[in-house]
Amino acid sequence: MKQIFFAAVAALALVACSGEKSNPNAYTINGIVTGADGETIYLIDGSDTLSVETVQNGAFTFKGDVEVPKLVRIFISRQLNGEVFLEPGVISFNFEDRLPTGTPLNDANKELNDKLLAIDKASKAENANADSLNEVFMAVLNEAGVEHAGDPLGLDIFKALAMMKPLAEIDSVMKLYPSYAADPTLQDILESKKVMEATGAGKPYIDIVGVDANTGKEFKLSQVLAKGKPVIVDFWASWCGPCRAEINKYLSKYAKEYKNKVNFVGIAVWEDGIDDTKKAMGELPITWPVLFAGGRGDDSPTNAYGINGIPHIMLIAPDGTILARDIRGTQIKEAIDKALAKK
Repeated sequence: MKQIFFAAVAALALVACSGEKSNPNAYTINGIVTGADGETIYLIDGSDTLSVETVQNGAFTFKGDVEVPKLVRIFISRQLNGEVFLEPGVISFNFEDRLPTGTPLNDANKELNDKLLAIDKASKAENANADSLNEVFMAVLNEAGVEHAGDPLGLDIFKALAMMKPLAEIDSVMKLYPSYAADPTLQDILESKKVMEATGAGKPYIDIVGVDANTGKEFKLSQVLAKGKPVIVDFWASWCGPCRAEINKYLSKYAKEYKNKVNFVGIAVWEDGIDDTKKAMGELPITWPVLFAGGRGDDSPTNAYGINGIPHIMLIAPDGTILARDIRGTQIKEAIDKALAKK
């Protein structure tokens, strides 16, 4: 026993004399990827490249130092990319499941993902109470967000939930945690929420100017409102699958049901060109005018309304008051019936 003890002491003394110390900020990422031998693989933090390696024999390794844990990307191609919480320690990453393990944040993230996947699977089972399980899903996600408040995992969760949270909560949480306040995505969401609040139900609409997709002439949303009826406004794009589904299943049906009572107008946004919009109009049961509003520039009407995703459907009263927004499916009919009942 004494020999073992003295050997250990001698080893520690040797390290001390040589001046070698373990680096508490060191990280190693050991990765596995198939079918990518010889390809360049990148470790990316936002727009900064932290490390560049080459895949050899189905494996790669990144090494470096990190003082503050953060979420970064591992990138090979559009199809092969993933995220990892970069923190001190040895991290294992496999492109098979893209859920890194080996360090506290990565292990916690994998555990959370496993829980959420199990709930999602259960919700799709026969006779499952999907609504109840969706509440459980959100509860688990929110609980993890509270548990990891202030750290990179908590930030990632908060960003995923931010669009569903009220403006006041987003603002207060960002003020509480500097890392949240500095996050560009949350900054955009906060500004978007402010705009959405300013253009929410009960607030006046903002006019939209574009061109009539059919005639190419200038066309304004105010021209539709001037006809003196409630107006359903559908922000959509030709490439957007959910937009097309909403038009096919609901908007076309309600346009017939409420003919002569409610006017409909489409606002084509985030398009590459008007020809794409025209082509989609020929493929879809669109019987209402479409205002082509162009691409994703600063002048897009989606910025004026704080819209981050489409389809985005709203109902505006004849006097220009927004009655409802971000309505989908049967919510459209409910909003229309409510508006017409007040007449």
